[in-house]
Amino acid sequence: MRYIRYSRLDLSYILAGIILFFFVFGIPFSFLPVNSSKIALLVLLFISFLLFLQGKINFNLNISFIYFASVLLFLSIVSLVITIFHAAYDYSVSYAYMIFSLEALLGSYILYKIFLHKYNFKNILHLFIVVSLIQALVILAMFISEPVRDFIFSLTESKEELMERYGGFRGFGLAGSVTYDLAVFLSISLIFISYMVLEAKKVSTFYIFSWVVIAAAVLMTGRSGWIGIVFSLIFLALNLPAKYTAGKMLLTLSTLIIALSFSLVIYLLIYKTELYEILFLKIIPYAFEMFINFYQTGSFSTASSDFLSGMYFVASEKTILIGDGFWKNPYGFGYYMSTDAGYMRHLLFYGVFFSLILYMVYLIGFYKILKCLPKTKNNIYLIGMITIFFFVAHYKGDFLLGSAMNIKLFTILLVYAIWNKYEKNTLYRQHP
Repeated sequence: MRYIRYSRLDLSYILAGIILFFFVFGIPFSFLPVNSSKIALLVLLFISFLLFLQGKINFNLNISFIYFASVLLFLSIVSLVITIFHAAYDYSVSYAYMIFSLEALLGSYILYKIFLHKYNFKNILHLFIVVSLIQALVILAMFISEPVRDFIFSLTESKEELMERYGGFRGFGLAGSVTYDLAVFLSISLIFISYMVLEAKKVSTFYIFSWVVIAAAVLMTGRSGWIGIVFSLIFLALNLPAKYTAGKMLLTLSTLIIALSFSLVIYLLIYKTELYEILFLKIIPYAFEMFINFYQTGSFSTASSDFLSGMYFVASEKTILIGDGFWKNPYGFGYYMSTDAGYMRHLLFYGVFFSLILYMVYLIGFYKILKCLPKTKNNIYLIGMITIFFFVAHYKGDFLLGSAMNIKLFTILLVYAIWNKYEKNTLYRQHP
């Protein structure tokens, strides 16, 4: 594998980034019958078929990949059996596992075989940062410019209702989910930025700019993104051998945030008075609600977190063992038992045992990703923080099975880890 200098044009790398954007974000274009993830998968399948006919690609599966695919397909079948057994006939979970295995895992494998196999771990993280920056720029452009907002709304399934409900600052972006899931994805890229800066041991203007822009978009997208913001700053603080680098990074970051914030406020005050009011009356109170509450009451709680705590309750022994087979509310709109909490929803559907299998898929997967990397403090912090983030995010909603873009982030890194180790071992056996 080779490391690409980002300043050098590499058509394959650029094309990989374009496909990654559409594959990960699952944009629901209004003029297409399926979202962009499925279109990207079809494009990848078509390219791989042509390369296979030309003898330029081969598909060599290994036991680890087969293990993960088999477990996901097993859970899909189990979910189907359980919902039929309970006469619930709710196939949402079975379908979700099928999409997990066939779209996310298989798609990540093909993306790796065609493009990503040529690059190393840092190149792949850089791609995630780039697509996150593009998404963040789209979000900010939609907020600032009404023509841009109207144009993007005309291309996709409109999120105007969401924008109106939150006073004109949420519902922006080119993605299948433009709130909670997107906030987590974008904020994970902030952790990637801290990792890349510390690995390079120098402050990059591009990464500083990207951090500020993405963080601004995160605050407009979902408060869960605060976890990624805090983790990315903790990452810098924990890197004791690079105190100067971390300190310089934080100083530059603070200076840029103040400068851009001041410039934005002046621009909005002069040219966009209505957006200035939205910023101070809607966005800041929303994004900083937990800090405002802490100042006023001594508690970091928010309205949504208080509401979420009521979604966890004690289930019956029968439900804990084998679930109830319901995912959606059988009597109308919403979710079964009126709970949106991730751990609770899985428990209610198929019980604790099969819930644990899903959680083990992620724990083993992240462990494999860590094992394929050099045993450094930065790598441990990086994978540890992302793992914690995933499981914390699942507390709020069905993140581990329902967050398509973050599932693809996981499967892309997992496929890289599986084949990176496999190819190293194969090369060693061939060339002792």
